[in-house]
Amino acid sequence: MVDIDIHRILSNIGSMAQEITNANNRKFPLNLVCDMISSVDKINLELNKFRQFLAIGHLNTVSIPLHKDSIYRVLKKIDLDIFGVSETNIKKNTPKDLYHFPGYKFFQKNRDLGNSGGVGVFLKEEFSSNAKIINVNFKQSQPEHIFVEIEIKKVKILVGVLYKSPNIRYGVFGDIFETLAFLTTKYENCIFLGDFNINQLTPDKPDHK
Repeated sequence: MVDIDIHRILSNIGSMAQEITNANNRKFPLNLVCDMISSVDKINLELNKFRQFLAIGHLNTVSIPLHKDSIYRVLKKIDLDIFGVSETNIKKNTPKDLYHFPGYKFFQKNRDLGNSGGVGVFLKEEFSSNAKIINVNFKQSQPEHIFVEIEIKKVKILVGVLYKSPNIRYGVFGDIFETLAFLTTKYENCIFLGDFNINQLTPDKPDHK
C-alpha cells in the first residue's frame, strides 16, 4: 500500500486555512478548505484507515486509450489492488501500449462490434500469478461482463465487472441473475462492480421495467 503521510496533508490544509484567514481577517470554513484539495487526496484521506485491506475500485473510463495517462495517475496514487473498468473502448486492433499499466495485469473482454463498450479488470501483478478468467454460460451481449478468479493468501475471490448500455432495458439484469446466483454458490467471496445505468428517478418509464 502507498504510505500516505496524513499529517503532512492535514498540515498543508491547515496552512492553506491560515493563509486565507490572514488574508480575509476572518475564519474560513474547513469544508471549503477541503474543497481545495484534489478528489484523489480526499479519497486517500478516507481510505487511509483501511490500508490493511484490499483497495478495490471501479471506473467508467469512457475509453482507456483516450484517457490512459489520467487513469494511470489515479490508479497509482490511490494504489488500488483491484480496478474494474467499463466502457474501455479497446478493440482488436488497439495497440497494447494504449492500455498497459506497469505493475498491473489486465483481464479484458472487448466489444469488438460497434462503438465504445468493453469491460475489464486491472489486477496488481503480485496477485495475478494464479488469476484467470471464468467463462460463464451467458450468451447475451448485454449486460457486458467479465469474471476473474484471483487467489490471495489461499483465499479465492471472484471479481466481476458488468456494464449495461444506457439504451438497453433494465430487464437484462434479470436475465443474468441466475448466472450471478450460481457464481455465489461456487465462491464464498464475490465482488461485483460495474456501471449499471439504472436511473432510480424514473421508475415509471418502460425501460425501468
